[in-house]
This record gives sequence, structure tokens and C-alpha cells, in this order.
Amino acid sequence: MMLLALMMICASVAAWILAGAIAAHARSYVRLAAITFAALGIASALSGPFADRVALIVMAIGPACLALATLGTRVLPRFLASIVLAAAAASGIAAAAMNMMVLALAPLIVSVAVMAGCIIRSWKIAPLRAAQAFAAALAFLAGASVYVKGDLIGQMALLLFMSAGLLGVALSLARDSNAAIEQQRVRDLRGQAIG
Repeated sequence: MMLLALMMICASVAAWILAGAIAAHARSYVRLAAITFAALGIASALSGPFADRVALIVMAIGPACLALATLGTRVLPRFLASIVLAAAAASGIAAAAMNMMVLALAPLIVSVAVMAGCIIRSWKIAPLRAAQAFAAALAFLAGASVYVKGDLIGQMALLLFMSAGLLGVALSLARDSNAAIEQQRVRDLRGQAIG
């Protein structure tokens, strides 16, 4: 369990670093998601009943942040995004307080549906990136569905799938670097004497 918690923390750090290559309107959402997933990793490393409460809060807030990053501020203004995040946080906190997993699953399912809708819209533009993002969105559902069992295997699967989902969405949102720069071939003038 400790290694999976460490993996979650490392995935959160990697997503934070990757956020530097993400467009400015989505960068803060990815970094907020990275912070919440890092909190899940730290709580899982400490173990105990505290980790279950943190997991319920993160299951509500983390995918909602990534769904807002996928949407972008062009589609959803910031004040509406803050209302969505506040609703997801309230749902996660209520789920942790009342120990009702369904309150944490509702925002997670809605967030995955929003991510899937955005991904399907962009499938023609970048199919490989869209396939990666779609698999990452489904990883959140897979982790939550195994976590419902409530045993140690469920906790381990949640950490595994959530870190895969976080990194997958962050990588799909990151812009490519200018890897290939084409240069025109020019005549070499170094060998000629200046006269």
C-alpha cells in the first residue's frame, strides 16, 4: 500500500510539472487536481480510517477539476466553474461526513461524462490524444467501481487507477513542444573568400 501511495504522490508531482505545458485557462484546474490527488496519496500512506474519508472527498473534487480543465474557460466562465467546484467539494465533504459513497460517486460520474463528451468532440482533430484522454477518463470510473467493495484491494485499485487517470488527462491536455524545426537548406558561403 505504501508503494501505491508513493506512486500517487509521484503522479501528482508529474501532473503538476506537466501543467506547465497546458494552456493557461486549464493549468490551474490540473494543478488543483494534482494537489487533491497528492492528499489522497499522503492519507493512504498514513492509512487508517482517515484515508477512506479523504478518498471520498478526492473522488468528488479531483475528476471535477480535470473535467473543468478539459472544458476550458471558453465554454464555461470562471464563476460557473467555481460553482461547479463548490458543489463537488460540498458533495465530497458530505460523503465523507455521512460515509455515503454515492454522494462522492455522483460528481465523479458527471465529471467523467463531461470529459467523454469533450473528448468525443475533439476526436477528429487529434485522435491519439483523444483516445488517451478517453482511457484516462474511464480509469476514474474503474478505480471508483473497485473501491466500492471497501476492502484493501479496492483502496489499492483506487490509487492505481486514479494516478493513471490523472496522468492520462494531464498528458492529453499538454501541448506538444516544437520538436521538429524545419530549416531551408542554404548555400554554404563559408568557403568563399571575401573580396
